[in-house]
Amino acid sequence: MTMSVIFGTEDADYLRGGLGDDDIWGLEGNDTLFGGKGADTLRGGDGDDRFYIDAADLLVSGGAGIDTVVMQGTVGFTFDLAATEIERAYGSAGDDVLIATDATAGVFIDGRGGNDTITGSGFDDLLRGGAGDDLLEGGAGDDTFFGGPGYDTMLGGDGNDRFYIRAYEDWLDGGDGVDTIVVQGSNPVFINMDTWNVERAFGGDGNESFYGEYRTVSIEVNAGAGDDALTGGSANDTLRGGIGDDFFEGGPGADVLNGGDGYDIAYYYRSDAAVTVNLSTGIGSGGTAEGDRLIDIECVRGSFYDDTLTGNALANELSGSNGNDTLSGGGGDDTLIGGNGTDILIGGAGADAFRFSRYDKESDIIRDFQNGIDHIEVYGFDFGYLPDGALSDDLFALNRPADSDDRFIFNTNTGVLSYDADGNGFGAAVAIAKLNVRTLSASDIISIPYVY
Repeated sequence: MTMSVIFGTEDADYLRGGLGDDDIWGLEGNDTLFGGKGADTLRGGDGDDRFYIDAADLLVSGGAGIDTVVMQGTVGFTFDLAATEIERAYGSAGDDVLIATDATAGVFIDGRGGNDTITGSGFDDLLRGGAGDDLLEGGAGDDTFFGGPGYDTMLGGDGNDRFYIRAYEDWLDGGDGVDTIVVQGSNPVFINMDTWNVERAFGGDGNESFYGEYRTVSIEVNAGAGDDALTGGSANDTLRGGIGDDFFEGGPGADVLNGGDGYDIAYYYRSDAAVTVNLSTGIGSGGTAEGDRLIDIECVRGSFYDDTLTGNALANELSGSNGNDTLSGGGGDDTLIGGNGTDILIGGAGADAFRFSRYDKESDIIRDFQNGIDHIEVYGFDFGYLPDGALSDDLFALNRPADSDDRFIFNTNTGVLSYDADGNGFGAAVAIAKLNVRTLSASDIISIPYVY
């Protein structure tokens, strides 16, 4: 089998080796070089050259210009981009080791098939894993990572890096700098901003969880579409929900909680002190609400302490949790849930619901109940497995139970609504709430399924 020496010209040449071990020189121009069947040697020269090689070929140098190598076959390569003056590399279908540590400028590497190990330069690289379980390491510089299908590991190193992921299988470490993760597609993904060491995140179209509870630097999350959960850390975070029903826990720090479209919840249950949250002004204070700004939030859940929660002109849900809370709905058809403690509930304008569980520890005070407009909601499961809907007349009595079926008793003198578990008056009735009105009927009480 003969060896051929093939020289290009000063133009853009298309050079292909034969069956033997060929020596191919591109010289000047933007050339395309194919090694052919043998163990070929390829050199680029000036221009932006493109090389197609298999495992038997030797690429000596890309030369000047922005040069690209495409590795063919199923045998894995070990390839040093800096040593061969290559700026862009596409791996084979095998398990490749692609290195650009000593490159003098940023590189592009796409591992394609196989379980590849890819190491970038000290500059701004674009690293793509492709199919397979890949390891991508950026080093210094502002690098961009695409994991692709498979269980990929991406290490950012120094610089402000950007990571694109599609599923929960990937693992990454942003390293130093302000690093960003971008979720692609609609798969549900858990983004651990603590262990992944990233400061910014952009969600996809699925239901995602963004967790940054132990981050001590400010984080920014833009969740995108889907029903997402966003948890901030101890610094001043910016959390945006986007489209969908989102859940926010800002944590300590003066946070921005922006719900966007949908039914969005601000959660202060783990606050270390009482919180004051006003959805009308969008301002929070006290405990972990201190300095918070709330935008397009429909629901607030309070702490273990004596909270003050105020709604806006829309339909809000305010839940006091524990403590002796003051809940004011404002305008709109609001739902007020006092929880444990002696709570003050003020519905405001609109048809409001005052919701109770049998296991609330103390009786609440309803300041502005409107007969025929507002209603009392009870969890039917907690009150003798009541069917859903308006309470039947035979389960309601005024002042004292008339027979063993009576469960809810309203005192027309004091305005206290109580629940009698045995219905015969022998067991102590438990006060649920004291109302501002002195008239109430069974139709004012609605049984609802348990809401988690």
